[in-house]
Amino acid sequence: MSDEECRSPIGLDCCSCCLDLANGCDAVTAGRGGHNGSVAGSPTVTHFRQLRNQLMFQNLNTDKLNNIMRQDSLESVVRDPCYLLNEGICNSNIDQTMLSILLFFHR
Repeated sequence: MSDEECRSPIGLDCCSCCLDLANGCDAVTAGRGGHNGSVAGSPTVTHFRQLRNQLMFQNLNTDKLNNIMRQDSLESVVRDPCYLLNEGICNSNIDQTMLSILLFFHR
């Protein structure tokens, strides 16, 4: 994916690990049965797709988000599901928990 195609300000839509989560593997999940191959209550491919789409079109405070990504630890982000919202990094339309998960694995 070229830089022009990366629309998310922090590049999560261009990160291969995040894209893998967002796109999933339909063949694998279809073979597992149940809730798209996942444990009940766990994030599904659909959740990650929705978050990816939200990140492309919602307003994020990229300066604050980039500062968080440079920190030694993302513990505050992971411990508090509303941390990103409370810090004014993104609005309430974005799933805070899913974004925290992606940020944690995006490092």
